Amino acid sequence: METKLTQEEERVREILISVASTRGIIYYTELCRKAALKLDMNIPADRGKIGHILGSISSFEHDLGHPLLSSVVVSRNMEQGDGFFKLAEELGYGEWQKLKKGKQFEFDMMNKTHDFWAKKK
Repeated sequence: METKLTQEEERVREILISVASTRGIIYYTELCRKAALKLDMNIPADRGKIGHILGSISSFEHDLGHPLLSSVVVSRNMEQGDGFFKLAEELGYGEWQKLKKGKQFEFDMMNKTHDFWAKKK
């Protein structure tokens, strides 16, 4: 099932592909600034909005057989948000609390994402 991304989601996706292709990471706040999203990560509703955007992008990538592109987005304490793990559970990767607790899942997914997009460069 091919879903379409909004223009905003496409803009964020392009930034994430650029980050992943250089094996980098990007902070939520930096992503919002670069994509001109006008979201404040101190506001819970805005964190929900970026989570929704990232979820749409990762679901889109998953449908294409690609790793979860949002794995390269981290908070200042170098972690993905709960939404990343909840989406992973929805997509069949396992129970979200276990995925989050181990740390291994997020590192593995980030490495897969880096490997996938670095080869495309």
